[in-house]
Amino acid sequence: MKSRTKNGVEVGVMWTGAQSTIDPNRLFSRPSNIEKLRNEASTDQSLIYGWEEHDGRSFGIQKITDKLNNIQIDSSFIKNEFSTKQKGGGYTMKIKVDPLEDEKSNNNNKQKNQPISFFVYVKCEKNTRLKLINAKKAKGLNNDLFIEGENSELGKFSIVIPKGENYQHPLVTKETKSFFGSTLKSPDYIHYLLLSRKDTEELSETSFDSYDGWKVKDFVQESLQNKINNLKKTYMRKYSRTLKKEIQMRQEGEFVRSTLPKKTVYPTIENVIEKGDHNVMIFQFIVMPSFTFDINFISQEGFPEIAKLKLRQKKKLLSDISQNYLSKYEDNLRLKSFLFEKKFLQKFHFNEKNLSKKKLNFGKYVLSNLLGAIGYWDGNIIIQATAKNDMEPQYTLIDHSLFSSVPSRSNFPRGFFWDEGFHNLLISEFDEEISQEITTSWYNLLDSDGWIPREMIIGDESRSRVPKEFLVQYPWMANPPTFTILIEQMLNKIQLNENTFSDDLEYSSLSSIEESTGSQNNKKNKNKSRISFLEKIYPKLKKHYGWYLKTQLGSEKYTFRWKGRTVDHNLPSGLDDAPRSPQPSVNEKNVDLFSWMSYYSRLLLKMEKLTTKNPKTIKNFESDNKIFQKKMVDFHYDQESGLFADNAGYLIEDPEDPTVDPTYFVKNQGYLNLFPFLLGLIPLNDTDKIHATLDLISDPERLWTDFGIASLSKSDPLFRTNENYWRGEIWININYLILRAIKKYYYQIPQTHPIYTKLRTNLITYISRDFHKTGFLWEHYSPLNGKGSGVHPFNGWTSLILLIISEIY
Repeated sequence: MKSRTKNGVEVGVMWTGAQSTIDPNRLFSRPSNIEKLRNEASTDQSLIYGWEEHDGRSFGIQKITDKLNNIQIDSSFIKNEFSTKQKGGGYTMKIKVDPLEDEKSNNNNKQKNQPISFFVYVKCEKNTRLKLINAKKAKGLNNDLFIEGENSELGKFSIVIPKGENYQHPLVTKETKSFFGSTLKSPDYIHYLLLSRKDTEELSETSFDSYDGWKVKDFVQESLQNKINNLKKTYMRKYSRTLKKEIQMRQEGEFVRSTLPKKTVYPTIENVIEKGDHNVMIFQFIVMPSFTFDINFISQEGFPEIAKLKLRQKKKLLSDISQNYLSKYEDNLRLKSFLFEKKFLQKFHFNEKNLSKKKLNFGKYVLSNLLGAIGYWDGNIIIQATAKNDMEPQYTLIDHSLFSSVPSRSNFPRGFFWDEGFHNLLISEFDEEISQEITTSWYNLLDSDGWIPREMIIGDESRSRVPKEFLVQYPWMANPPTFTILIEQMLNKIQLNENTFSDDLEYSSLSSIEESTGSQNNKKNKNKSRISFLEKIYPKLKKHYGWYLKTQLGSEKYTFRWKGRTVDHNLPSGLDDAPRSPQPSVNEKNVDLFSWMSYYSRLLLKMEKLTTKNPKTIKNFESDNKIFQKKMVDFHYDQESGLFADNAGYLIEDPEDPTVDPTYFVKNQGYLNLFPFLLGLIPLNDTDKIHATLDLISDPERLWTDFGIASLSKSDPLFRTNENYWRGEIWININYLILRAIKKYYYQIPQTHPIYTKLRTNLITYISRDFHKTGFLWEHYSPLNGKGSGVHPFNGWTSLILLIISEIY
């Protein structure tokens, strides 16, 4: 849990197996339990995790299955709000750890029902002070933990961690105690690191922050390793003669298996209190499953009397407040869960569709893991400050903050611009206010020219999860403006409630059944809020659109090309390795970018008519839209295939058959050919072009599979080659856009009906089936068997499956 503030305060947990073995045959290797300390989300196959319920605001329930340590963790939190809410209130976390049931445990793991080292930590940015008000003892702590803190945004706060009752601790034999003496600390106590992480000048190519307080996992591993090293030194002194003899025999080439005994120990962190103000605190509990931890974060804004009390009275009051929250916790959690499910059923129409309990739990998981992946970052990003072709580029740091969801907690725990537009199609259906805050946060990133970075890698903690070659953001690189789809959804809801400008939304359709119901006052209030938001965001959208026109313009007016593409990759487009023309060219014309710009222009026309209503601006956008319509055919329509395609800007010869006439159009068939259709740019009366696109989608020899629409034709020589990212795999964001385009723009065409029905059924069937088998959503899916592939867990835009189930477009 982390506060949404510039000076963030984060409370979290780590765990690993508590038991280490000092083995005379492996004295110089790092113990596996230290190496495999659990902290960040990962793709470790022995770890399954996800939010079962999360409302994005006030509560969440998460289940973690750790087969390596044979435990199941049920964690939950409730935000405890009070009337003023100026500082954000507080929260209670409950973490319950049980042994795994036999059928879930790792049969090859001999650590079943072994003790666990469980760590609770509090880490703060450098402008926050922490104070442990317990009496510190060299052997450890043995009471409830009381921590006080303060910063300018949160004010004064307290954190209470009750020690609890009935914990079982591992037994340390008398022989082991005697052998190691004072080097061995008792596992019955709470051990601690109270650290004062200050600015340091130890910067590197990937480290640009001078504060390293985020490295809590490193601090624990280092401290545990120091303890193990000291225990090993004691062991080596006790058996020095035998060890020297065995080492000498090995050096002489003999195979020697040591006859010395192994020793089982439970290493503890070192009970360190650094000088100065503390901003990182770590506490270690060594316990046997089952056990429960409770953590209470208490804002003193709601309890101002705390600051006036003496120490003993203060601890008593904090204990009482904590126990009061805990006494009501289970009842409050059940109520939160009930209200969440009620809202979920209402927003996504599961009752009307008569869906099963299994589908309901799947849907709640999908939504919860997108909402549970929302985070807040504050710090700096690295951008290239010199021109694109500078032989000695210079870099600079720009401070930014961001409120956003992420595609994947394990692999992509940061904001991506084109991903986030898709994420918010789902988020906005459940909580429009959160979605508006996220959208505003992204458009607040605009620089003076109108550029928004495609990827927000903020601060050293984020940079530690990114390969070096991807750290720098380039102010000439774009990304698809997918928030435009979200804004159009909002415009359609306004139209549905008020029927204000229906002539301008000729292809619009119902995006939410909820909008057609409810009281007239409720509709008016919603529209008032939406229009207010659109009026604020509109100038930023216009500026952003203008940046594309200046920087992504092709060699002719109304043509566009993604700046920054290479021979094999076009990262700015989002479709990284999708086949393009054989060689990049200044005359290249990219059909997907053209489509985004045409769609953006059409959206801004609608927004202008709703907000500022400037006649000259309206006339300019209307003129641009007509020209876009004509140029789409002039520059991108390949009469031979009947499809829209990239225009290379030069004649491409067929390497397989020199007798074939060269063409300007890229002949690979895949997602790129679909963009004019996906964004509703092909007029409804242009049936030949629509039917050609539908034929491409529905052809089993090309894009159609039983599991979804593939990203590249199965008959293409590049199908599933090299990195195989956008060269055949099934991506749910594009499949969603296909269904949306059919339902929203082209459902009057009978040919679309069986495509829509069968595609929707296939996607729901195979994505949910794979989820129940693996426990995760995946980045993409195989066109050969429908199995999840790429990164997992990948909730991101794969979460659009919930909108597909609900038929919300």
